[in-house]
Amino acid sequence: MTRSVGTAIVLGLSLCGVIVPANSGTDAGPLAGFDDIEVAVFIGDSSEVARNRGTPLFSGDDNAEEEARSKIEKAMTERLRQGGLRVSSRSTNVMRVALSGGKFEGEGCAGTNFFMIRIEVCDSDGFCPADTTVLGAAADSELTNRLVTTTANLAAEFSEQRSAWRKSHKL
Repeated sequence: MTRSVGTAIVLGLSLCGVIVPANSGTDAGPLAGFDDIEVAVFIGDSSEVARNRGTPLFSGDDNAEEEARSKIEKAMTERLRQGGLRVSSRSTNVMRVALSGGKFEGEGCAGTNFFMIRIEVCDSDGFCPADTTVLGAAADSELTNRLVTTTANLAAEFSEQRSAWRKSHKL
């Protein structure tokens, strides 16, 4: 198999339902230096693909969007607390979760929501040394659960990296 065919297969799978991490944090993880953090979730509009403005995630249903935001914050908070972090809106550190995407008719996989999750971890000075981006796809019926599961798993991964790093440094 040529390299271009292999790349095309990987991209095709990523756009039709397989979540593919675009990058990852360092061994210490983005939370290594934090004892507390705030979780802030933002759901944005769709992006433009080949001059095709997509239908936004949740198709403008504010109730569904707010329910998803609430579930994501709750699941991430749970995972971060299990990892030993205090999660508080009073923290000067923040984990920003930005979700965007939508449906793009005529771009393949009709009726599928394509999404991008970007997580930034920022300290009290506004310095955001690490971010993680994940691309994925889901049908309407699976969208909220896919977003919640993916973001919660990332929070758990960051917490595990933090714990392992702190243990190895006897912190």
